[in-house]
Amino acid sequence: MKRLSTFSLFWPLFGLFAVLLGGCDKGLEPPLEGDVILRGRVDFAGGVDSWPERDSIYDLRVAAFQEYPPESLVGDIVEQRAWFTDDSLATFQESVDWEITIPSPGPARIAYLVVAMQNGPNIFEDWIAVGVHAPADQRDQPTVIQLQPGAIIEDIVLTVDFDDLPPQPF
Repeated sequence: MKRLSTFSLFWPLFGLFAVLLGGCDKGLEPPLEGDVILRGRVDFAGGVDSWPERDSIYDLRVAAFQEYPPESLVGDIVEQRAWFTDDSLATFQESVDWEITIPSPGPARIAYLVVAMQNGPNIFEDWIAVGVHAPADQRDQPTVIQLQPGAIIEDIVLTVDFDDLPPQPF
């Protein structure tokens, strides 16, 4: 009877080990892939009484743009240079929570984070900025948010003051 050598018994394991090591270009680090999550709250200055007429609010969302000013609200969304909340935000509240998922962008930035309100029936044109992520005294200079794959950026507070709207970029 022929005996198998130790080498011949372990050769398949050595081969598998070599293949696995060859696929690890960064050792045991987790991959830098994954969606970026932006989360926060929108506060409405003046509370429920400060809201415009109900029939002038067609949609209300938080939107994140890679560039400021945005080239085009709809164009940036179609070209995947902008993202927005999945659902319209609740209206006639004092505050509302929001979340945006940005699919695996790689290192990038959000140059303009805004609360956008559709104030007419034309979904392509009837949008105004009602709140922007910027210092209170420099609303024309939005705060840039740096993104890393897989990051969760929380506690972003946006303030909407319907009596004092920010500069209108679109």
